[in-house]
Amino acid sequence: MAERTRRVGLLKAVGSTPELVAAVLVAENLALAVVAAVAGLVIGWATAPLITNPGAGLIGTAGAPSITPTAIVLTLAVALAVALASTLVPAVKHRGHLRRDRRRTHLPCHRRKGPRRGQEPDR
Repeated sequence: MAERTRRVGLLKAVGSTPELVAAVLVAENLALAVVAAVAGLVIGWATAPLITNPGAGLIGTAGAPSITPTAIVLTLAVALAVALASTLVPAVKHRGHLRRDRRRTHLPCHRRKGPRRGQEPDR
């Protein structure tokens, strides 16, 4: 979570809009979801014979189960849906927080001249 906060802060510091920040986070999470789904399919395909029939490998009959295109599409769809939901829900929830700092008053060139509220002016 701290890494994500730093990344969002860095994107905002270089002038990214809240929409761009959200798009970057969504794209990153969708790419990770595809990689994780493919890795899960490969690992599941390789370990399924050991789980379903552990003794079959001893007599030479263990074979990897076939993976149907339907299973691949369904796995990828579920992974992408979960990644999209887990990214968009916090983004929508904190949308106002991202928009709040649009004036960039944290930059020295945008700071207000004169005394701050509640301070006496320098004489």
